[in-house]
Amino acid sequence: MGNTGDALLDPLQHQLQQLEVRQQQQVQQVLQQLQRAQQEERARMEQQLIRARQQHLQLQQESTAARSLLVSAEAGLHAVQQQIKELKAGETLIEETIVSLESALQRVAASETAAAAAAAAAAQQQQQPGGAAAVAAAAAMVSPPMDIHEIMALSSNMHIEGKLRLGRQLETVNRTVQSVAELLEEGEAAAAKVANIGPTGRQIGEQLLQQVAAIQLSLKTQEEYLKEVVAALEAKQIVCDGVLQQLHAAMEGAIARYAAVLQQQQKQQQQQIQTAADALRTAAAADTEQLKQQLEQQIQRVTTIKISPAAEAQQLQLLQQQISTWEAALAQSFAAIDSLLDAAVESAAAAAPLPPMHAIDTTGLQQAVIKAQDVKKEIRKEKAEIAQLLKILATHLEEQQQQQQQHMQQQQQKQQLQIHQNFFSSMGAPARPEETYAAYVLPMQPPQQQQQQQQQQQVQQPIPYQSHVQQLQLQQLQMQPQQLQQLQQQQQLPQLQQQQQQRSNPATQLPLPNPFATPQTHL
Repeated sequence: MGNTGDALLDPLQHQLQQLEVRQQQQVQQVLQQLQRAQQEERARMEQQLIRARQQHLQLQQESTAARSLLVSAEAGLHAVQQQIKELKAGETLIEETIVSLESALQRVAASETAAAAAAAAAAQQQQQPGGAAAVAAAAAMVSPPMDIHEIMALSSNMHIEGKLRLGRQLETVNRTVQSVAELLEEGEAAAAKVANIGPTGRQIGEQLLQQVAAIQLSLKTQEEYLKEVVAALEAKQIVCDGVLQQLHAAMEGAIARYAAVLQQQQKQQQQQIQTAADALRTAAAADTEQLKQQLEQQIQRVTTIKISPAAEAQQLQLLQQQISTWEAALAQSFAAIDSLLDAAVESAAAAAPLPPMHAIDTTGLQQAVIKAQDVKKEIRKEKAEIAQLLKILATHLEEQQQQQQQHMQQQQQKQQLQIHQNFFSSMGAPARPEETYAAYVLPMQPPQQQQQQQQQQQVQQPIPYQSHVQQLQLQQLQMQPQQLQQLQQQQQLPQLQQQQQQRSNPATQLPLPNPFATPQTHL
């Protein structure tokens, strides 16, 4: 029985063992499957986490870029608002320009009214005695309607520069608006891209898109306001252009009138200068010819005929007075011509800034001015010649006076020498040189004095009339040795007079010892 029981239990145990083995294998397989499933789930979760992180980073970057674009768009919108405000301030500039142009237009109109009244008054005075002088005075007082450069400044500087400034401002506003619109387009695209990045991105993108819509609406409002401002500026600019055209038309008429009057004035000035220059040349030629003849005749008379120096000095004084009177009259004539020349210069300067279409030909006036200056130059040359002749005449008179003085001195010296000769001749024959007092004996006629008298006689002889300049040079050369001899004679004259007084005075005359007496020694 026991063996039978073992035989029955062994297969069952073996089956149980196999069953346990199979169960363990199945459990291991299940565990392996669970482990693989967990690993796969973990890997999937890790991948999802990585994708979520990447999506978050992308969302953050895209939203930041979109917000940056929107911030730039808002800043540009503020710039557009400020630029439109500055552009609107240009209305004040245009209004000021209109006021200035209207003021200039009123000034031109008032100037034209005054010019018309002056022309009417001059026309009435022309019919009366002295009317031509009144017309000439009115022409001399002509003045431009207003400063032409001021008109150019008003039309060019204020008006044109103002328009350019407003144009540059409007161009700047348009560029800023275009830049803001481009930023909004980029921001809208960036917001839409953010909305496609998950639920969070969709929410953030919706907010960004809403902000883009608000900025676009504000930009649209500013564009409408800009159109209104530009329309107002254009309306005011049209008014300003109209006033400027009126001013230009009035200015053209005023400048044409001024150019005509100025041209007439220059013709009158040209005639006055030519008449004055011709009259001055004729009168000066006659006077200078007369004065030259008088001076040359007087010089001829002085150099060829012996005349009293006092009479010649009186005649010289009369000639000097006559020449002074003539020079004073010339000075007055020069002053009158200078005033005409100054007026011509002012007239030419007034015609210089005229526009090319109203330019005046000043060639005739310039030629008249040059002619007057040539006349003055010729007269100055004649004055120099007369002054030279007068100087020559004065030099001749001075030489005659010097010769007269020398002659008087020579006469005095001759008288003194005659006295000496008479004195010594009364004492006997002249002593010999070897005698003791031979030094006290004077020669009858010193050789030096004889030579001086011969030279003086040669000088006193009439000199043929030569050219005045050569004669003056020759006489100046002859005067040098004569002056030296005269100085020596003047230095010797006091000594000779003192010796004569000592000899003629018995009280002061030294006793002459007897040359035949016995010599005394002082031992």
